[in-house]
Amino acid sequence: MTTPTVPPVDTVFPGIGAYRKFITAALGGVATVFLAAVADNTVNPAEAIAIGVAVAYAFATYQLPNTSAGAGRYVKFTAGLVATGLTAVGQVVFDGVTASDVTFVAVQLLTAAGVLVMPNTPVDRE
Repeated sequence: MTTPTVPPVDTVFPGIGAYRKFITAALGGVATVFLAAVADNTVNPAEAIAIGVAVAYAFATYQLPNTSAGAGRYVKFTAGLVATGLTAVGQVVFDGVTASDVTFVAVQLLTAAGVLVMPNTPVDRE
């Protein structure tokens, strides 16, 4: 009996490999919106900041170039760390420190880590 093989995602969806980092950041944004929705059925200012930062990070991840050499390869991760810091500051300023706030920061940090581990594939946007 042979084990079925799964083709690489690039052969099923050609060109999607260049957008792995953006897809990861967008999924982190979706997780942030989900957390805000299920927490208490309302969006308070701290949650709104977390959602805004997550969306801005996904947009920045899309706009920043994929660079596989030098310090430029860490630009998207660095943007994720900045987003994590902004999320943490927004949570503390507007809401204090609660378990929900720690969860928002953890999701943002995990999103940045996910973007870091995704391979860089150059994209031709011309």
